[in-house]
Amino acid sequence: MARLTRPAFFLPVCFVLGFLFDVLFWDQRWGISFFVYIAALIAVGLWLGAYLKRRPARRSWWLAAAALALAAVSAVYTEEYTLLFTRGFSVMLLMLFAADYLAGDWLNYRLSDHVIKLVSLLPLGWMASGEFKPATSKQAKRPWVPVVRGLLLALPVVLVLSALLASADSYFADWVSQVFSFLRLERLPEYVFRLILITLIALVLFGAYVYGFVRSHNGAAKKAVVQPFIGFTEASIVLGSVALLLGAFVVFQFQYFFGGVGNILGPEGYVTYAEYARRGFAELCVVAVLVLMLFVLLSSITRRSAQQQGYFSGLGVALFALLAVVLVSAFQRLLLYEEAYGFTSMRLLPHIFMVWLGLLLLALVVMELTGRQRYFAAAVLLAAVGFVATLPALNLDRYTVRANIAHGLQASETAWSRETVDRMHLAELSPDAVPALVEGYRSQLAAGNQALAQDLAIALACNAYKHDAYAQSWREWTLSRALAASAWQSIQDDPGIPAVMDGREYGQPFVTLNGEDYGCYYPEL
Repeated sequence: MARLTRPAFFLPVCFVLGFLFDVLFWDQRWGISFFVYIAALIAVGLWLGAYLKRRPARRSWWLAAAALALAAVSAVYTEEYTLLFTRGFSVMLLMLFAADYLAGDWLNYRLSDHVIKLVSLLPLGWMASGEFKPATSKQAKRPWVPVVRGLLLALPVVLVLSALLASADSYFADWVSQVFSFLRLERLPEYVFRLILITLIALVLFGAYVYGFVRSHNGAAKKAVVQPFIGFTEASIVLGSVALLLGAFVVFQFQYFFGGVGNILGPEGYVTYAEYARRGFAELCVVAVLVLMLFVLLSSITRRSAQQQGYFSGLGVALFALLAVVLVSAFQRLLLYEEAYGFTSMRLLPHIFMVWLGLLLLALVVMELTGRQRYFAAAVLLAAVGFVATLPALNLDRYTVRANIAHGLQASETAWSRETVDRMHLAELSPDAVPALVEGYRSQLAAGNQALAQDLAIALACNAYKHDAYAQSWREWTLSRALAASAWQSIQDDPGIPAVMDGREYGQPFVTLNGEDYGCYYPEL
């Protein structure tokens, strides 16, 4: 491939993106700013690629589109787990887009290809910068380029020396304070740290862009990193042993496996709901993941003929069928716990994870039966992205509110009462939950469920207090906070919505309803 001539503005553009990072994110909540920054990174990358006549491969566009779509979630929702996963996967997909920019071969990547590409992206990008041709004479004649570089180098030096001289002489310090009052030199350590951060961001982006334009033409490795070295007999014994173990567990523990409430409330039922759920999710899901990893590992390192491949695939299908039973049991146990104690966002995540893990198992069965094991890494990536995309589609906090209201309407163990909702948890939810809380409050008030409506009113008041009535700057803007602010304004003057008091005597803010005080952070006052 012909060598490229690096434009003189390549590195300055990366520094501009570094300054944009500082402007958007320093001392600010991340909202629409994250989407704006990811969009800017993609737009600048495409612009530089067009300038260098390096356009992305057709398949690579899907990675950029997925990264941008996940970044857009930050402009809509505020729930922390949703943002954690969507932002993390947005950055990962953007890195994969840079690593696969020219090749468009990501569907054929093995797991080792993904790891090697992502780990080596920046180091190889920095090393590849030496493969650029020197700047053309036309670019070299631009006199402003060395001036800008000199100013950037002089700025931190002048700041540091000015601070030292000002500390040595009070008159000079007053003069410096007047001349450079706009810089606020008392914040010099912060400025230095921010300048270092801007430089690091610029260098990271420089390495990623260079790799994309110079090194990303190499697609998936032709050979696996580790060649098969274990015999078919040994691998079959391992897989067969695991299959027998899982089969015995399912057969001999079937009553306990799906016993549900009987295992907790029966004659020998001394296990609590929490212990039952932890055993169901933590142990059974770990077993499923470990067995899945074991099969994939053995599939990669086992020598087998065409005839032996059929037996190997048969063992894999049997193993996956047993794992499906394990996942169903884990799902049922966690659902039982939620039916007893209500829903939280953290409890919903395992449900969604297990559904996508089950779909991944189904995909592996299909790949084994059709001989398409090479696409396992692509299936894992698609399942992971599907799991992450499900979080904003479901809206965890809105679902949590509605599920808990439904739980609060259920009859309790005593016929004359109903279950209660955890108003402290509802008060801790993100602004995503507020429209559902307002809707639930009004519907329960209209239905005459005064106790449940009161719990929702307390949760609403405390939630608005904790989120500063959903105020936001333009960099922090999200649709969720805007909708929450609108919903709160429509309900805050309702006589049933209490005002939040300072609560110095209680050590926490509180509300008063019907002559009783209720804390916003702890129920005990």
